[in-house]
Amino acid sequence: AWPVAAVVMLFAMILFVGSVTAPNPALMGTPTAAAGTAPRGVQRITRHPMMWAFALWAIVHGGLAGTSRTVALAGAVAILALVGARLQDGKKRAQLGPAWGSHEAATSFVPFGRGFAMPGWIALIGGVVLFVVATGVHPLAGGPNLWGAL
Repeated sequence: AWPVAAVVMLFAMILFVGSVTAPNPALMGTPTAAAGTAPRGVQRITRHPMMWAFALWAIVHGGLAGTSRTVALAGAVAILALVGARLQDGKKRAQLGPAWGSHEAATSFVPFGRGFAMPGWIALIGGVVLFVVATGVHPLAGGPNLWGAL
C-alpha cells in the first residue's frame, strides 16, 4: 500500500501547490473577475484543488495508520474538505452568479472529471519538491521513515 499512498500523496501535493500558486476563484478574497476566466493549471483538474489535497491526505493517512484516533481525525478532515468544497460552490454561485456558473461549467468537482489535464510546471515541480521535503521530515513529525517503506 505504501507505493500507492506515495503516488496519491504526490498528486495531493501537486494539487496543493497549484492551488496557492495560480489564481483560484474558489479561494476567499479572489477577485470576482477571476471566476470568469478560463481555468488554468490545477483548475483544469478540479475546481477545488486545495480541498481535494486535504481530502487525499486524510484518506491516505486514515487508511494507512489504522488507529482509531487517526481514522477519526482523517475522516473528519476528508468530510470537512469535500462537504466544504461542495458548500463553497453554492455560496460562490449565489455571490458571483453567471461568472461562477461559467467557471463551474468549465471545471469539474471531481479530479479529472473533464478528462486528463496537466497541472502546470510550477505546481508539478513545487509539488515534487514539497513531496521530497515532507517525506524527509516525516519521521520528525512522528511518522514512519517513508524512504525505507518505498
